[in-house]
Amino acid sequence: MDHVESLIQVAPDGTGKKLRTFQIRTVLDDGTPATVEIQAACIVGADGKVLDLVDAEWKDEVLTELKTIRATLWEMLGRMVPPGASLRS
Repeated sequence: MDHVESLIQVAPDGTGKKLRTFQIRTVLDDGTPATVEIQAACIVGADGKVLDLVDAEWKDEVLTELKTIRATLWEMLGRMVPPGASLRS
């Protein structure tokens, strides 16, 4: 799985908002390639570069918490699914 990110200018003077597009390319279970695309408006500075408004320490704490939640969910799932059983319904 890989991803692509691009920006589309929505303000004529190069400032204000940009639409940020994220694409994730993956392969479905049957081998079919698929692309998921998400768009989000983001704030840019006078130079047209995206502003990072999130505190780095807070961001690290949230990412750590999400990783812990993911690991816990996978551990719980492993306990609920019999060995050798499919995780897909």
